[in-house]
Amino acid sequence: MKRIILLGVVATPSMGLAQCVMQADLTNYNAMCGSYMVDYAITNGTPPYSITVTNFNGQLLQETTLNAQGSWVFEGTSWNVTMSVTDGAGCTAQTVEASPVFHAHQSSTFTWSTACVTGLTSLRMECSMPICDPANLPYTLEVQMNGTYQPYASGSFADDWTWAFNGYELNAGLPPGRYRLTVPEAELSCQDGTGSWIECWNIWPATNGGAESFFLGISVGDCGANAYVRAALGGAYASGLMRDDLRTSGLLPLVEPYSGLGYTYIGPGAGASVQPAMLGVSGDLAIVDWVVLEVRENGFPHTVVRSKPALLLRNGSIHDSDGDPYVNFGVLPAGPYRLALRHRNHLGVMTSGPVVMEQSPGPVTDFRFVGAAFGGAQATTFSGATRLLWPGDATGNGQVKYAGSANDRDAILTAIGGGTPTNTVNSVYDRRDVNLDGSIKYTGSNNDRDVILQTIGGTVPTATRVQQLP
Repeated sequence: MKRIILLGVVATPSMGLAQCVMQADLTNYNAMCGSYMVDYAITNGTPPYSITVTNFNGQLLQETTLNAQGSWVFEGTSWNVTMSVTDGAGCTAQTVEASPVFHAHQSSTFTWSTACVTGLTSLRMECSMPICDPANLPYTLEVQMNGTYQPYASGSFADDWTWAFNGYELNAGLPPGRYRLTVPEAELSCQDGTGSWIECWNIWPATNGGAESFFLGISVGDCGANAYVRAALGGAYASGLMRDDLRTSGLLPLVEPYSGLGYTYIGPGAGASVQPAMLGVSGDLAIVDWVVLEVRENGFPHTVVRSKPALLLRNGSIHDSDGDPYVNFGVLPAGPYRLALRHRNHLGVMTSGPVVMEQSPGPVTDFRFVGAAFGGAQATTFSGATRLLWPGDATGNGQVKYAGSANDRDAILTAIGGGTPTNTVNSVYDRRDVNLDGSIKYTGSNNDRDVILQTIGGTVPTATRVQQLP
């Protein structure tokens, strides 16, 4: 704090000459992120006070006040603040404060990677320059246990993080789990050789409270190739979303159904299950049904390299059975690869070229996109601008037939008893329920037989629709 006292002489009616002893001080400078506060105090003066404050950036503040103490907040940053005061007796005083300068306001991003052999995850904070005062920048790391976050580690960056290659790395590997990292805003005292600096640290995006938490889904299961996938089933599609009748009726199995239908997975996948709580989610993120995703070689005959069950949601997103919004295929040999999608009573589909599958999920493979190219001819049907998988494969043999041997219509008729076409089988999870409403019907409204007829074209009962998978 600098203090300059100006002593003057003032003439008064009763006394000839009197000496001015007013003192004006800038008592405190508080640098904040994006602004700063200046406190002042006037002693031995006579109110009211006419005050003028200027700073290095040219900001000017003028006021008249009876208060001998107060403060002002200025936006931005400054080297110097100058205050000039004239009191009610005509005395004047001036003071100059050499203020700290505002250092670069850093913003950061966090990345993580899991070692597939040990299962330990390394955590890294990318930033443009080293922290000027790492001993006073705290962090808190929490881990999710039983649905709530519990303390895992805390301290300062000087203690637990190492600067390397434009970023800080946590010195300890993290075991599988879901973590939350918090780094608050902090005003750090820094020295650059020319004066006192203030470094305002912040996570991007900032919050009004001055802290931001990052949620990291860290799991050894995320090693290898991951993919974002979206699709839509023609049998359940209506007005932009799919119906979730099987879920609302309590018919969706907790364990993947494809092993029981004779499908053989390449790699782990058989017996995968979903947590019951996930079946309680409603709305756009409700589960419609189980599907199978296949990673296939890019060249003919497009051999399946890895396959696993996954969960299709109403909005078209396909999630891993553990709830992750992407599907993990583990560590794969060098690609490239195509991606294929199967469903128990819809015709499967495969991309016409390779897709990006990395540890950090790449672009979405959207089987719904009208402009997407798929292997084969007429691999999907359409509803407006949305591609849909063809429904009606009640036998699961990769084709939809209305007449002739091994047709799908007879499979539905057999399911309801065969002798009475008006019979209905309710509350079932069965591939012969091709419209996925939880019942098998041969006639009447919302029956399954009509779905088959529509898929083959509707006018030629002997037509056949064949799945476009090798």
